[in-house]
Amino acid sequence: MVISKREKVVFIVTVGLLALLALDRLAISPLLAAMEATQQTRDRLAVDKSNAQTLLSQGRQLAPRWQAMTRAGLKQDRGEAENQVQHVILDWVHETAPGQGPAKLTRLSTNSLPEKTRLPEIAFQVDGTGSLWAVTRLLWHLETADIPIRATEVQISAKEGGSDLIFHLGISTVYAPPPPPSSQPTTASGVRK
Repeated sequence: MVISKREKVVFIVTVGLLALLALDRLAISPLLAAMEATQQTRDRLAVDKSNAQTLLSQGRQLAPRWQAMTRAGLKQDRGEAENQVQHVILDWVHETAPGQGPAKLTRLSTNSLPEKTRLPEIAFQVDGTGSLWAVTRLLWHLETADIPIRATEVQISAKEGGSDLIFHLGISTVYAPPPPPSSQPTTASGVRK
């Protein structure tokens, strides 16, 4: 059987195309997929690195504030923390400006919140009336306090028939109870492992 030149060319081209297809299936496509997966992993790790650097930067910026709060009064006992917040709120509310009267509290109550974290939160509801200056000063004290306290809800409205404002504030604080005793097993001699 004699093969013509044209058949030889068709055969060579067919074998070449099949070899290219096999090379693509066995080497090129898996290599391109691996390169794409590597690039996606690289991008994800770059985002994780950026987030970690931001977190570390924020930690360095907030460390002095945290130290000031712990020195000023991060309490270990729930009762002490409640008492501390109630005293500072009363002090702030009774602060007066020249020619202005202090704000008047109508309610200062504590709400129990479930202890879900290492720093349990205590919520307070503070309602009252006062001049624009007194309410502004109270909010300023909340935002700049050295103790761990923050406003969670703020509602201010005008009092009918007067120049005073009515305020409803949600406030919270945290306390750091001592960690529970270690629950490591002990040996027969009473020494913890």
